Amino acid sequence: MLAWKKIPWSDEIPVLSDDVPEHVNAGVGSAGVGTEVSRDDHVHQVDVGSPVALDGIAGDGTSDNLIRADHKHDLGTMADDIDMGQHSLSRQVIETSEIIPVNPVEGQVYYDLGDNHVYVYAVE
Repeated sequence: MLAWKKIPWSDEIPVLSDDVPEHVNAGVGSAGVGTEVSRDDHVHQVDVGSPVALDGIAGDGTSDNLIRADHKHDLGTMADDIDMGQHSLSRQVIETSEIIPVNPVEGQVYYDLGDNHVYVYAVE
């Protein structure tokens, strides 16, 4: 399901935890109830499984980091939208609005002038 996701400012991010993470065994998932976040370099022991093939060719990859850095996804028509030829986009401006955009597409971004936050339309 797609929904607008608010991008928090750095002063709105929760305090980091120093707790050691649990082993991940591909069991039943849980949303959890914690109110803290972990550091970006924490490590989980992870059992490996095969991903769902999005482009007809599934591959586990060989990276030892979650998610495997070399797994594959088909980009579909997005790959043909804009080819910047490895050039940067300078002085771009995110769409601004006082109302939520109508008929958004996944990945669309806008800046809400009402609460001064950036939102991305993404999978929940």
